Amino acid sequence: MATIAYIFAFSNSIALVIIAAVAFLLFLCFCPRNGQPRNWPLIGMLPMLLLTSFIFDSVTEVLEFCGGTFEFKGPWFGNRDMIFTADPANVQHLLSTNFSNYPKGPDTRRIFSAYGQILFAADQKDWRFHRKFGLAFFHNQQLQHFTVRINQEVLEKGLVPVLDHASEHRVTVDLQDVFQRAMLDATFMMISRKNRGSLCVGLPKDVVLEALHDASDVILLRHILPERFWMFQRWLGVGAEKRLSKACEVLDEAAAKCIKIWKEQTDNISKSEHGEESLDAITFFYNGKEFLESVG
Repeated sequence: MATIAYIFAFSNSIALVIIAAVAFLLFLCFCPRNGQPRNWPLIGMLPMLLLTSFIFDSVTEVLEFCGGTFEFKGPWFGNRDMIFTADPANVQHLLSTNFSNYPKGPDTRRIFSAYGQILFAADQKDWRFHRKFGLAFFHNQQLQHFTVRINQEVLEKGLVPVLDHASEHRVTVDLQDVFQRAMLDATFMMISRKNRGSLCVGLPKDVVLEALHDASDVILLRHILPERFWMFQRWLGVGAEKRLSKACEVLDEAAAKCIKIWKEQTDNISKSEHGEESLDAITFFYNGKEFLESVG
C-alpha cells in the first residue's frame, strides 16, 4: 500500500510540474517583454497572432507600448518580418512623401494575386493610375448624390428592419456580420445599382460573403507559410489554396452577374428619383475613356 501511495504521489507531482510548465509557457506567449511580443526561436512572434482571439486589440496594445512602431519577427522559414506602424508621420512618409522608395514588390503581388491588380498591391505607374482613377470617381458629384440614395436604401430596407426584428424577438445578432452585409449591399449598389439584399431578416447564408472571408483567411495564411509551400498546394489544388480557388470562382460569378444586371438596367435607369443623374462604378469606367488615356 505504501508503494502504491508513493506512485500516486509521484504521478501527481509530475502532473503538477507539467501543468505549471505549460502555464508558464502560455504566460510567456501572452506577456510582452518590455512591451513587445516575445521573439521565439523558429516561430518568431507568430504565437501573438495565433493564440489570441482579439488580434487587433493585441497589435494595438503592442503599438502603444512601442510608441507607435514595432518590428514583427515572423517564422524563420517564412521570411515574413514586417514593420507595424500607427505613427501619422511614418504613414505620411511611407504612403505619400516617399512612396516611390517603398515598392511592394513581386512577393506582395503574388500573395494578393487572387484580388487581381488592386491598389495596395500596385507599384509606381500602376499605383498612380489606380489612385487618380479612384480619386476622380469618389469625388464625382453624381456619385456623391448616388451614395446618399445607397445609404438610405441600405438603412431603410436592411439595417433598421434587421435590428428591429432582433430587438422585438430578443434575438442575438453578430454586429460584425450585420455591418459586413451592409457594406456588401452598398458596394453592389455602387457597382451595378442593384441591392444584393444580403442584409435581411434572418441573415441567410450568403455565398459571396463567405467567399470573401475564405479569400481573406487564405491570403493571411500566405503571409505565414513559405511561398513554395502554398504555391505547391495551389499546383496540387488541395488545402487552403483549394478554398481560395473556389472562393475566386464565386467572386467571378458575382462580378459577371453585376455586369449583367448593370446592362439590363442601364437603359431603364438614367436618373435618380429626384431627377439628378446618378453614377455607378461600371458607368464611370466605360464613360471615362478619355480620363483613362490621360492618366495611363
